[in-house]
Amino acid sequence: MKKLVQKILMALALLLSFSFAFAGCGPEIPLSISVKEGSYQTEFSQGQTPDFSSMKIVVKMITGETKEVSYPDFTIGAFSTLEAGEKQITISYKHLTTTITVSVVVQQPEEAVVMGYESPNFLTSYTGNISTQTNKETEFINRASGYYVGDDNAFVIMPKVTLLSPDNQSYISTDYESNIAITKLVGEEFAVLTEEELATLVSIDTSKYSLDFSDTAIGQTFKITLTPKENVDESVADAKVELVVKVVDGWNAYTAADLSKFDNYGVAWTDYKAANNVSSEQINGLILHRDINLTNADLPASYFHKVGDEDVLNTDLDYAYISENNGSLRDVIDIYERRIDSNQSFTFIGNYFTIDASAISLITRDNGVKPTEGSIVIPNSALFDYSVVKSVSNVEAVNTIATIKNVNMVGNATRSAGEENVSRIGGLIMLDSWSSNTLEIDNIIAKSWLTIFRITNPHDSCTISNTRGYDSYSTSFYFWDNVTTNIVTSEFKRSGGPLIMLTDAELNDDHATYSSLNIDEATVLENYVSGSEPWFAINNATSIVTGIKSLDALIRGYSTQFGTPKTFVNPNGLVNFISAIIPADPLTDTGDVYGSLTKATNDINLDMSDATVRTYISSLAGAGAPIFSANGKIAYFDGFQSLYKLPQTALDGTDAALFAGNYLNIFAKAGSYLGITVGYLDYTPAA
Repeated sequence: MKKLVQKILMALALLLSFSFAFAGCGPEIPLSISVKEGSYQTEFSQGQTPDFSSMKIVVKMITGETKEVSYPDFTIGAFSTLEAGEKQITISYKHLTTTITVSVVVQQPEEAVVMGYESPNFLTSYTGNISTQTNKETEFINRASGYYVGDDNAFVIMPKVTLLSPDNQSYISTDYESNIAITKLVGEEFAVLTEEELATLVSIDTSKYSLDFSDTAIGQTFKITLTPKENVDESVADAKVELVVKVVDGWNAYTAADLSKFDNYGVAWTDYKAANNVSSEQINGLILHRDINLTNADLPASYFHKVGDEDVLNTDLDYAYISENNGSLRDVIDIYERRIDSNQSFTFIGNYFTIDASAISLITRDNGVKPTEGSIVIPNSALFDYSVVKSVSNVEAVNTIATIKNVNMVGNATRSAGEENVSRIGGLIMLDSWSSNTLEIDNIIAKSWLTIFRITNPHDSCTISNTRGYDSYSTSFYFWDNVTTNIVTSEFKRSGGPLIMLTDAELNDDHATYSSLNIDEATVLENYVSGSEPWFAINNATSIVTGIKSLDALIRGYSTQFGTPKTFVNPNGLVNFISAIIPADPLTDTGDVYGSLTKATNDINLDMSDATVRTYISSLAGAGAPIFSANGKIAYFDGFQSLYKLPQTALDGTDAALFAGNYLNIFAKAGSYLGITVGYLDYTPAA
């Protein structure tokens, strides 16, 4: 037994001596690292430049030995002191890492000096948006409407405060408190309020720059003034941020999630609101305070056909688009739908900011039907929708008012979009409105929508004012059975089809009204088309433009004869196609058409509901002869290169007014009645 123990001890001694020799002669192998306590600063002031030059780490070797390593022989991960809070920093040495936690504390006012005091970004954007623009198509027509805030939640106006720390580091503070003063407009002057008066109008949280106006403040105008409070450099001693606001009944919107509050009907929004902490209280308005760029992720997933759906197969013609674009938008949905009950109103005010929907996927399936070779998609989905409860309950809703104003809207369907595949692609309508008693659209810029406004079913009053619209894929306006719409001081250009579409059912017991559109003299209508744009291709309507062009030489000849040479084909071979009045939806429908279009007092004056015009259409257009009207004059083409006035006599000098205006109406009947309006151009013979 002793001999065995001796052998074990000798073997152990030999092993230990070998290990010591290896440790003394071989490479050092670090096993772990830790940061030496007391060798580094654990707390920093906000904005302070960190200094870890004195930091040391303790390295433990595989042998059990330890050693200290000084900076910079190890790596310290970057971190910022611009925001307060706890920060984790990674320390690296060879292949080993460890972490430390430090605190960044709020810079106390006495430790930092205010060197800059400026307007917040949203206010700078607002000021730029209401300024004069080089490109007039991006300039709001009315730039003096003012700034609105809602009373339902807090309005936040935090200035951009630049502080200089004791070690000369400059940073933007999120914790500096300012003086906040609020005065009320009384007559033409802003009056100082007593503490009691102020308390009834607004609650102020100076630490959050939060102003929560009460119901009592609705309809009143206030001036908000922010000024630096402490430790102000003399260079900004007189600095201030000032904004005049009008208080309305509504919710202040800052994000895409806030936009979901516009909707009070779509079931799909319920889960979205819950997931994004959006409350569901009833509101009467939405007021925008930021630009919002919408993506598919900002909308309910059920609004899209997506890879993984049972009806989306890799053999489908639209599969590649669905796969590459995170889905395609479903047809026949209204993304944000506002149902308005009797004696209710809803107001959407954009404060001159932009809602950009260009990143939302297009529609590839017509009402959910998979595309086939040669099939077409005529989308019926809108971004915003106003409708009354009658749409659901069939109970007449009275005294409903829907308003949208002061907003720039960018869509996802440009005039030329999808020309390479016009049959299987489509975008959004900007605004649908169904049956609101009063619809007010004011001071909008709208670009690249399938249709800008689709206004259907009776509206007792509808006014579109100070509005610009450009580059619609289909039309700028689509009216159906809409009573009277007034367009005032606006500009609309470049639609892929007719600029204005008036579509009505035949007058009967169910449809006792027709669309009537009045356009004032200050409104600009311009829409040069070739006939090859997507709208014409989808509707097999290229022949309309071809037919108009074939009449150009005739009109030019007669207009020259009366000293007012006109043409409706410009030097590039394009026709200024203003409007079309057609029955129902397809151009091939039969039946009468009712509609009225008037510009200024007697400029366009296209009225297919007029009994005299209808008599002429029935007797002449029904036989294939086009009827012309302008400025109160009516003439027809007899098929033998001759124009006659009605009753049937040759044109004479008294008919010069037919060619003196800016627009010409052409009526025809080929299976169904069709009325179109084109813009005249002054004709100048080639030199």
